[in-house]
Amino acid sequence: MKLKLFIAGFILLALMGLTASYAFGCTPDEDSAPGCGKFPQIKFIPLPTAVPTKAPAPVVLAVPRPTPTGNTPETARTPLFVKPDYCIELMCPGANNSPAWNGDGEWTWINANSSTWYQMDDGRSLQVKIWLFANEQGGMAFDVYAPDQHDLYGKPVGRGSLNTSYRPADLFYSGRTAAGGIWKVRVINNNPFPIWYSLKYTRTTPSIGNTCDQCHKALGDLMFDQCRNADGSSWCQDLNWFYQQGGPPSPEWDHSIP
Repeated sequence: MKLKLFIAGFILLALMGLTASYAFGCTPDEDSAPGCGKFPQIKFIPLPTAVPTKAPAPVVLAVPRPTPTGNTPETARTPLFVKPDYCIELMCPGANNSPAWNGDGEWTWINANSSTWYQMDDGRSLQVKIWLFANEQGGMAFDVYAPDQHDLYGKPVGRGSLNTSYRPADLFYSGRTAAGGIWKVRVINNNPFPIWYSLKYTRTTPSIGNTCDQCHKALGDLMFDQCRNADGSSWCQDLNWFYQQGGPPSPEWDHSIP
């Protein structure tokens, strides 16, 4: 019985080997070929390893914060221009349609214990007048720097002060310089709380010197360049001569030419 089982097992193994040889692509004639009757070599090709990529960090561009207007002399504001006492439109552009100095103004806040800078053009050395309105709240001041001053944190050429002729304005200043150009004004709040205020200015013909100066000096030579004589007249030359003399300081002078 055991012999029969041994013979049957041997035959079964032989059949399995033959079957495997055909299964791996070998024929009986190829049994001696290299590799036949052997299990094929299976090569495992590894899949590419996925390398996680990081999203690029966003580039944050630094956006400079603009300096609020009025914080420095370079970012100075321009106050409200009001109608001058007397100045023709040619010398003071916008004079005819400007509001009165004591009319409605442009009101704004100034922070506690702080200052705000303003600038204004005197229009070829005209007289500058400045008013500060603060509804009679104390602790307000302003410093004035002329166009020919370079140290804008040094001693000012003038300061606002009370002038009862210009009530309800709290502070007033008037001045003129031969240099001409841009004036700077520093409004100061010395209070530990904000103040609601309005700053106004104008430029007008100078209130000093002779009447001829008051009417014509801001025009300079332009006045004589546009002057035309009538036939046989020397009126323009005579007027120029009179202007060069300076004339008497009396405001009643009638411009008569000798």
